Amino acid sequence: ISSSLSIFLALVGFIVMPKKHFNLYITLACLGLVVFILQIIAVVFSFLLIDNVESDFNKVNVDAELRKAAQDKHAMTVWNTLQIQYKCCGGRGNSGYDEWESHLNGTYPDSCCTVRYEGCG
Repeated sequence: ISSSLSIFLALVGFIVMPKKHFNLYITLACLGLVVFILQIIAVVFSFLLIDNVESDFNKVNVDAELRKAAQDKHAMTVWNTLQIQYKCCGGRGNSGYDEWESHLNGTYPDSCCTVRYEGCG
């Protein structure tokens, strides 16, 4: 919204400048100050909300999700797709194969293998 107001303010400024009325300049300056304050508020809110977003990402119970994947073929397909796409294994990066072993009786999914073939995990 503040970006749209900035563009609108610039267009109004192009219209007001040739008229050379002091009151219009004051009005334009006040509107510019309001838009500037709105942009500062937007930046502050974005920094405040980034902490909420990061904490929401960390609320996933990886252990429960891995347990579910070990029992449900569809969930395992989703995990395999994600692990192949992001070149990771498990819920916490490349060392996640340790997490799988407790759920898959000492093995891990084929998508965790660096050289993939059927039954490599």
